Amino acid sequence: MKYEMNFNQNDNSNNKENNNDNFPLAALISIIYRTHNTHLNHLIERFNLTAGQIPFILHLLNKENISQDDLANDLFIDKGTVAIALRKLEDEGFVERKKSEENRRKYIIFFTPKGRKVALKIEKLNNHWENKLLNEFSSFEKKEFMKKIRMLSLKSIEIMKE
Repeated sequence: MKYEMNFNQNDNSNNKENNNDNFPLAALISIIYRTHNTHLNHLIERFNLTAGQIPFILHLLNKENISQDDLANDLFIDKGTVAIALRKLEDEGFVERKKSEENRRKYIIFFTPKGRKVALKIEKLNNHWENKLLNEFSSFEKKEFMKKIRMLSLKSIEIMKE
């Protein structure tokens, strides 16, 4: 079945192919993800970064001095992908990796002063995008939406582990 997005909210058509209610959840989430990345890529290219690095940067802002393994687990991303992303961030002078004093096999990740400055700008850009996306929601609706989307994320991870 071919799906088409018809965003005309006044369309009361009963045609299944044009009914947004039948559009797959994964496709809708994918649209949000891709438009988010496209929007942010344009804004962050001046930092020599890509939207794919944003989850790492934002997570590091919230969890300082995290291990590379914990970062992979928290973001549900394989360790190899994390290592590559961190190497790029390190090459650009945004983060440093040091061996953990408690466990010499672990690397602890932290921002450089340059990295923290850029990360705060990226957080601001990301928050601006999210606010624009959710601007028609009340404060309560935003909280409920975020609660539900977190639940869906966790459920999705559970399903993957089955």
